[in-house]
Order: sequence, then structure tokens, then C-alpha cells
Amino acid sequence: MQCDGTVRPNPPTDRRGAPGARTSGSLAILLGSLLHASTAFGASADIRTSANGCADYDRERLDELLAIEAETIGAEHPARPSDVVLECRGSVVSFRVSLRDGSDTRSGMVDPGAADRASRTRLLALAISELFAQLWSRAPEAPPAVARAAPPAAERPAYATWGLRGGAALRSVLDPRAGLLGAAVGADYWLLPSIGLGLDVEGVFGNVRSEHADVGVTLVSTSVHAVAGLRVGDVALGAGPGVRLGLAKFAPQVTSANAIGHDVTGPWAGPFGLALAQWSKAGFAVYASFEIGVVTLPVVGTLNGQSAELALRGAWLAAGLGAGAAF
Repeated sequence: MQCDGTVRPNPPTDRRGAPGARTSGSLAILLGSLLHASTAFGASADIRTSANGCADYDRERLDELLAIEAETIGAEHPARPSDVVLECRGSVVSFRVSLRDGSDTRSGMVDPGAADRASRTRLLALAISELFAQLWSRAPEAPPAVARAAPPAAERPAYATWGLRGGAALRSVLDPRAGLLGAAVGADYWLLPSIGLGLDVEGVFGNVRSEHADVGVTLVSTSVHAVAGLRVGDVALGAGPGVRLGLAKFAPQVTSANAIGHDVTGPWAGPFGLALAQWSKAGFAVYASFEIGVVTLPVVGTLNGQSAELALRGAWLAAGLGAGAAF
């Protein structure tokens, strides 16, 4: 704000009267000034001023006027702690008023021209008070709420932790050795990207030509296994041990006149080693497996209850290929 002009003092007034009247009038004026100054300085506790080269202004009177203006403005808007910085070049003064919490700053300039020292001071106080009114009329900004960090949600691993699969199963087993074909369904759970557990249920079927009969063979089994390995992108490779437990049924059709055949049913079991490969993408998975094991709980079909005709014993080989879901 720039103001030019001269503020002229009021003409002197001829005060004539008794000495006592003049004395009592002076005392009243002095008392009023002291009370007014006391009120003003009490209201200025939230205002700090600093100046550089402002000899053309009455600093003490400026502080009094600012305190009076602050009291007036504070009647409408709560006073906020403020700092006033003055920079003077001759009678021209630049000033900056800032809230002490750093939330806002305003600045201005006064050029009083040829006004006397008292008028300059009054003009500067009015200009500064305008900035007080602007700054204090704005509601203080609430401190930013401290957001409490929510407990971290359990993040889904980058790899599929669960898999469900189904597919074809091929098993080479028996004595004499024969190939059996069927199906298997299973589930896998990956504890870590390279460590998993699995469970499957399998049923394979076939016909075996023994020395004296054609034997229909049914093998139903379930297995559990663990694998450890590595994961390369969407492909998981692993190998590990497992155990298989099942039920075998031999249903012979005797082709020899001097042979008697009966159905044979019994449990079978054995440990195995497994190699597994899995590719998964967007919830879809393809599985391939290879298994080698040995029967430790055999099932034997005999001829006439004496010599072995067909037996589930020895080593086995198995392979599987399937597809399913990964999630």
C-alpha cells in the first residue's frame, strides 16, 4: 500500500483556567494514558517487531499503536502470534507480517511522503494492522491427522500357494510286469516358493496275461509327498519322497483246464521318489510327474493256492500328466 500526503496536527487550543483545573486535567490525561498504554502492551504479547534502519519512525509509539489495533481486531478474530519485520530506506518502509506458526505471510510497503514522524508512525501502524486482520481472519489450519498405519495385510505370495489338478496316470508294475492306465486327482500346497506338499488319489486298470489266466487288475491308491526344488518364473521344479497306500484286486479268467482261479483283493503300499514340474499362469496350471518306488506290502495271486501266478511286488514306475487350477 502506498500513501502520499502530509498529516497536519490539530491547531492548538487555548486552555485558560485556574491552576487547579489545569493540574487536575493533566493528571486525568496522564492517568488515562497510563491505563491505555497498559492495556495496549498487554494485548501486544503475541506481536514481536524488529526493524532495520527505521529512524524516521517512532518505534515505541508504533508498538503502542499496534497493540491498540490488535486489541480491536482481536474483538472479531482471535489474535494469533505474529512477527513484524520492518526494512526502511529513508521514510519508505517495507514490512512483512507472518504468523509465528509459519502458516501464512503477508507483506506491504508505506511511502508517507512529507508526513511528519507521528503521522508516518500512525500510517505504518494502520497498514500493518490491515495485514493482521487478513491473517487472523483465516481459521488456523488443523494439524494434519497422524494416520495410524494399518496392520499390514497378509500379502499374497507371487507364486500360487494352492493347486488342484486332475489328469491321466500310467503305472508300470506287477510280476510279470504290465502297464496300467487310469486317472488321478490331487492337490498341492506350496509352503515356500521351493517347498511343497502334495496329496493324490489314483485309480489304474488293465489286463495281464499270466501263464494260466487273463487277469483283470485294479489298483486304487492314495499318496502323500513332499518336494523341494526351485522356481523359475512361472515354472516350479521339485523332487522329494512320498509314500503310497492302496488296494489291489486281481480278477482272473482261467484259460487252463487244470487251473482254478479266484479273485484276490488285498492292501499294498510302498515308498517312492517323485520328480514334479508345474507351470502356472493366471490361475491355470499344467502338471507333469514321474515316480519310482518299491512295493513293501505286496499282493500275490497263486495258482491252485500254491505257486505265484500274478503278484504286485518289486519296483514300479509311474508317470502323470494333467491340468488344473492354481491360486
